[in-house]
Amino acid sequence: MVLLSSFSSQRPRLLEFYSAHRLAIQRILNASFLIYLLGATFNSAGSRVGKRHSKKSNKDNGKGKPNRVAVRRPFVKYLLFSDKRARSMHSSCND
Repeated sequence: MVLLSSFSSQRPRLLEFYSAHRLAIQRILNASFLIYLLGATFNSAGSRVGKRHSKKSNKDNGKGKPNRVAVRRPFVKYLLFSDKRARSMHSSCND
């Protein structure tokens, strides 16, 4: 309670200081927020890159690239041509 009363006695001076220096205070706040935002963005982007490439779940084929996953042709045909009319129009894709 004592802290609140001391703050209320200093409040007019604080408001007066802010109103006199509002432009400078706003510039400082905006610049500090921008620095924080850029730092957080680059820190999170930098930490994800290392984690993404460190996984070795796929076996390498000797060239440093992981093997491709085989996709069955009927499954792709089902995804692309799920409509009966589209299947009849693309009869060349039948197995």
